[in-house]
Amino acid sequence: MMKLTTFLLELLRMCLLFILGTTIAYGMERIVFTTFFNLEIDGWYTTLGNFILLFVLYRNYFQFRGWYKSALNVKLKRNTTIFLVAASAVCILGVPILTLIRLG
Repeated sequence: MMKLTTFLLELLRMCLLFILGTTIAYGMERIVFTTFFNLEIDGWYTTLGNFILLFVLYRNYFQFRGWYKSALNVKLKRNTTIFLVAASAVCILGVPILTLIRLG
């Protein structure tokens, strides 16, 4: 019963981290893109990029600081981490760059 309780607490913690983290990151990106570049951005690609970035952060850092301890908790491999962070950067920075190219 204790294992189930810690699993449910960790699941709740994970959902809150992803929801709050994605919302805060998207808000900061909107402020930066509208202030410095005068662009209104589409939220889908940037939200996807934020979600990927938070996934990497969770798997490499936050899962080891939670309530649920398991032998299956392992960090992502270095190549996987680099690929996912690069994909996240493309999603977050790609939309404003393409918008600036299209407008210019």
